[in-house]
Amino acid sequence: MKLCQDAVNRANRLAKAFYYIADHGGFRDRGYSANRCTMATSTVLSILVLASIALLGGAFALWRRGGLRRQVTLMVVLALVAIANVAIWTIPDKHGNAPVDEIGSQ
Repeated sequence: MKLCQDAVNRANRLAKAFYYIADHGGFRDRGYSANRCTMATSTVLSILVLASIALLGGAFALWRRGGLRRQVTLMVVLALVAIANVAIWTIPDKHGNAPVDEIGSQ
């Protein structure tokens, strides 16, 4: 139980540090929960982009070594699905509103 609580405390400290960096002006009490939500979303989207790059790089390396064609294809398809998800959340519509921006306002 103590190990779990330590992990939660570290995650909270890390979230506060990210919020401080994103805020550029120190901690603000107003809107903290909404900003935490958008920060978590930004973190997830960033991890998705990094995972997509890693998948494409791994698929290329596996293809060059003569790996199984099915694994290479599945890695590329997974990377494309992840990139499509990031695009769906971040590309604005005709009114200029991106779905990721709507999360913090709710």
